Amino acid sequence: MALDVLQARFGTSGEHLWNLAHGRDDRPVVPEREAKSISHETTFENDISDMDVLRAWLVDLTDQVGCRLRRHRLRGRTVQLKVRFADFSLITRSQTLPEPTDITDVLWRAADDLLCHRLPAGHLPVRLVGMGVSGLDTTGLVQGMLFDQAERQKQSRVDSVADQIKEQFGRRALRRGSTPD
Repeated sequence: MALDVLQARFGTSGEHLWNLAHGRDDRPVVPEREAKSISHETTFENDISDMDVLRAWLVDLTDQVGCRLRRHRLRGRTVQLKVRFADFSLITRSQTLPEPTDITDVLWRAADDLLCHRLPAGHLPVRLVGMGVSGLDTTGLVQGMLFDQAERQKQSRVDSVADQIKEQFGRRALRRGSTPD
């Protein structure tokens, strides 16, 4: 319908309706509900059967998830691993942590344990690997443990500095030693 026809019929709303009909809308997108999980995954160009290569990819995915958690001031309690094999079968595994966290090293240890110890024996080459965190907590409260407080603070500072470097210089400016090129 022509713009002048819509304006004649609907008045000042006619132009707004015309713009919407043509895919023009400057209003910000506001999600109706909060995210229930944060995840990243990658599909490989060639199937991978080398566990060290899979672990390197998983480190990178875990780093991205940890960064997003911190950016949104979230902590997650359940770490999930998603693996699609060469025959297109899909499995997911999860591990619930004692407390919600946004510390990359804690997330990595859980994800690595799932990859190294929870896949079926003699699994086929892998086509896709994904890592995610659910059970999100927005309170920011952390239960203090008697002996790990200093280590947690150290890891949080490391993550914070790494996030700042990546934000200023790009995601690839700083990477863990075992991440893929």
